Amino acid sequence: MCFSAGASFAGGIIISGIGVATIREVHKPSQLVFASIPIFFGVQQILPGLGLSLSLYYVFCLLSFHVTPQILGYHVQYNTDFPDSFAILAFVACLIVTITPLFVSGIKRTHLLGIFMFLSRLITAILFTQYLISVWCFFAALISAVIFWILRDSKNEFYFKKLSLLKISSDL
Repeated sequence: MCFSAGASFAGGIIISGIGVATIREVHKPSQLVFASIPIFFGVQQILPGLGLSLSLYYVFCLLSFHVTPQILGYHVQYNTDFPDSFAILAFVACLIVTITPLFVSGIKRTHLLGIFMFLSRLITAILFTQYLISVWCFFAALISAVIFWILRDSKNEFYFKKLSLLKISSDL
């Protein structure tokens, strides 16, 4: 939850709407998984209290260590006795796994998404350290809009090239 349950549900609906619009911008089958990312962000926002959005890392924390969520400063803070060294390792692994593919993707401008995701995680980690898990969802909404922009631009470029090829073939 970002700032409140209501904000999470509203944000989840908005992010999911962006996800649907983003999927409509897909013009190559290889873009479908990429375009679905906002849908996953939206579902994560709508269903956080049911446990569906927990990663394996947090399942491990819940099973192995004491974790207590509390509302503090309009955010959800997760208090845990999980060793900091593992938390930092998990954070770095998460960055590597989620951001690295964006720098090697064949989809134009995904490197910008990778930079934006890295900076948003870094800002959240520095300014909202206590609320990292819950506040980063705000950035998920912004990232969803960036994914939409990347695919819309790619779709427009695809149609422009297709029209150019049609014009060339009709001139022959």
